[in-house]
Amino acid sequence: MGQDAKHIYAIEINEDAVKSAKISLDQNHIDNVTVIENNFEDALDNLKDIKIDVMLFDPPRSGLGEDVIQTILKYKPKRLVYGSCNPSTLAKDLSLLLEDYDLKHITPIDMFPYTSLVESITLLELK
Repeated sequence: MGQDAKHIYAIEINEDAVKSAKISLDQNHIDNVTVIENNFEDALDNLKDIKIDVMLFDPPRSGLGEDVIQTILKYKPKRLVYGSCNPSTLAKDLSLLLEDYDLKHITPIDMFPYTSLVESITLLELK
């Protein structure tokens, strides 16, 4: 997928994760990815002139939160891919996103058998 994209902006606030990503990109000779060390809202403010087609999220258990969702709705990418480790916060976030997006698919992934924990990948498309 990454090789098919014109350009990818990876936004990460954790300094160690940013360093690791840059090393991995260099070792794998990937040159269409820019890693930005910043919070989501500030990073997007710096990319305001860029047309974003797809946003991919892997938020913490607490979910995206209203501030991030409002930023998403401001930019209105065509598609959202949401990786979630908490069905209740996913549901809360979807209740806000579904005003502007159609839910296309949710795939649950049982990565922790014999526990109540479940991961999921959700695809949303702009109405």
